Amino acid sequence: MAATGTPVEPTAKLDGVNLLPHLKGENTGPPHAALFWRFGPQRAVRSGDWKLTDMGTGAKLFNLAADLGELNDLASSSPEKLKELEAAYATWNADNIEPQWGARPRAGAQAKKKAQAKKAATR
Repeated sequence: MAATGTPVEPTAKLDGVNLLPHLKGENTGPPHAALFWRFGPQRAVRSGDWKLTDMGTGAKLFNLAADLGELNDLASSSPEKLKELEAAYATWNADNIEPQWGARPRAGAQAKKKAQAKKAATR
């Protein structure tokens, strides 16, 4: 919004920050203490060197400074860090509204579903 000069209403509940000062070199600190993401049952948190992910099958925890390829899940060996990032996500997500749009099924998925329904109807 800052890039286009669009004013921000005082009542707007935005969870982002103005990145222009960072891009211009006016602010050299990190723009966020943590980054949060969600898409359906999938979610992630990035805080410092730590990353929590959950693709809908259970939380996984990685230390990216030691494991950039995310090969070693540390969820069971670092339960306090897992708990910390889970709490941070819950706090962030508590103020979010439910998505106002739905995922559109892919054309292939729709065709497969129709074929399965047709096959079931002929049995």
